[in-house]
Amino acid sequence: MNKFFLWVVGMWSCLSWIPGELWKTLKENMVDLKVNDIPWHPEDYIAYAERWNGRAAMIGIIVFLQLELLHKMSVLEFLGVL
Repeated sequence: MNKFFLWVVGMWSCLSWIPGELWKTLKENMVDLKVNDIPWHPEDYIAYAERWNGRAAMIGIIVFLQLELLHKMSVLEFLGVL
C-alpha cells in the first residue's frame, strides 16, 4: 500500500464518527421537527413550516455574518448587488 492510500484510510477512520454524532445530536435536540412525520392539519402544518423556516433563517444569518466578519466580504458583494 502506498502512503496516500494509508492516509485516506487513516483520515476516514478518524473522521467517520462525525456524521453519526451530528445526526444523533440533531435527533436529540430537534425532537419537534421530524422529516418523516409531517402534520396533515393545515394549522399544524403552518406551525411546522414556521419552525423549519426559522431554523433555516438562523443558519442563513450565521453564514452571511461569517462572510462579512471573517472573510471581509460584504453580503451585497456576494449577492452581486454592488
